Amino acid sequence: MTASETKPSWHLYLVGTIAIAFNGFGAYSYLMTKAGDLTYFQANEYSPNQMEFYQSYPDWAYAIWALSTFGGLLGGVLLLLKKRQAVPLIFTAFACTAIGMFTQYVILGGYEVLKDYVVLAFVFPTIAFLFLLYAKKMLRRGILS
Repeated sequence: MTASETKPSWHLYLVGTIAIAFNGFGAYSYLMTKAGDLTYFQANEYSPNQMEFYQSYPDWAYAIWALSTFGGLLGGVLLLLKKRQAVPLIFTAFACTAIGMFTQYVILGGYEVLKDYVVLAFVFPTIAFLFLLYAKKMLRRGILS
């Protein structure tokens, strides 16, 4: 490949920055929820039932959420640094996002409490999957090393 074929495009920096922002918000939400920060819950207009639901999350579900958000955050950083290790991290984030949404709405019975947000059970994994497709494309093009 020539240098022009492996030169990253402007969109690598855009997608990497969006991945960091998207997963950074998820990481912040995870940390505030795990800490039980009432100010965070109130600022985001969580109902008492929603606060109770998140505060009763089992540790294994929190672990899935952590892998999803922090894996995606680190994957976004590695994408900006043009490192091939971004791909497995972004894959882990995607898989954990999909598993986490299924866990939240189906296994833990969150549908009743979170039914107004059920669209996010599809939006979040879709966004994570798009980050994965992009990272794999950059790997195939030789942009990630």
